[in-house]
Amino acid sequence: MIFCGFSKVRARRQKARRTPRNRRLVCRSCTFAIIRRRLILGGLVLALLVSAGALRLDEATHGYYSGRLFVLAVGFLTLIGSGIWWLM
Repeated sequence: MIFCGFSKVRARRQKARRTPRNRRLVCRSCTFAIIRRRLILGGLVLALLVSAGALRLDEATHGYYSGRLFVLAVGFLTLIGSGIWWLM
């Protein structure tokens, strides 16, 4: 049985340190770790969607707008990456 990083074995060894304040701190750090992982995963999914969309539009236009589409795709990928970096 795990409560936000405190396992039974660790709780027995560290009974003096198991306070509500410490539990809140551990829970908060666990929450931030989960949020960070989800942000990274969401950014990767968005990057794949932008790349797939650019390739699909390139095929649909038969290469007439290749340069513009790939500049837009790189711009969107840069925005996604900088947004995730800023949120971290």
